[in-house]
Amino acid sequence: SRKGTLPIFKKIVLEYGSVLVDVYEDTLTATMINHAGKTRDLFSIVKRGSVQSTRLALPWQPPDYVKATNELRTPAAPPVDYKVLIAKNSDWQYLVGDHPQGLAWTSPEFDASEWKVGPAGFGFGDVESRTQFARARGKPGSIYLRKEFTIDQADQVTELGLMINYADAFIAYINGREVARQGVGRSSGRKAQKIKTREDRGYVYFPLKDTHKHLRDGVNTLAIEAHAASAHSIDLMIDPSLLLED
Repeated sequence: SRKGTLPIFKKIVLEYGSVLVDVYEDTLTATMINHAGKTRDLFSIVKRGSVQSTRLALPWQPPDYVKATNELRTPAAPPVDYKVLIAKNSDWQYLVGDHPQGLAWTSPEFDASEWKVGPAGFGFGDVESRTQFARARGKPGSIYLRKEFTIDQADQVTELGLMINYADAFIAYINGREVARQGVGRSSGRKAQKIKTREDRGYVYFPLKDTHKHLRDGVNTLAIEAHAASAHSIDLMIDPSLLLED
């Protein structure tokens, strides 16, 4: 500053608020409003000259929407106290060598009287299973299971979970509603896609999602579809039991 005069200071004030932008013809007007709704500043920008638009060869695009699934990322520990609703090695209705139509087979009302009945686990190839079947050439590497279980007070259920050994992937349903999937990337049944190979073996526990929305007092139906990773897979295995946190 010059001698005999006061120094000049520039003050910048930062505060929470919003900027309202209005574009009309060649003028952009911006109004800065603070958190109390009062105008703190107003400025305009006027375009001079002409603007030549250039089309981008690869413009940025948001990622594709992916619907949330019931993919179970990490097996959990089973509850300390539990009741067995479907015991290991129980008899299940099962279908092999074909795909059922749609998802009607997962509902309690479905007539599965023509399905076979056998004890779990199920599979083909180099796996331990009580119900074994041969992998027929040209037939699906899939198996479909149905089993009824009983709940006395559905609104009192805190957790329902699968104790399961499987290869390679499965989707589980309660009363026609999907509650878990593991290793199946998209869709289900004959349209199941992006099936992953399960590298390890052994029983793991998976809590089922949103079962309180689908359970009913009395008889319920658990349905499971199991898939081999590819048409060339030599093994398929599914061995489930159902636990209720007590």
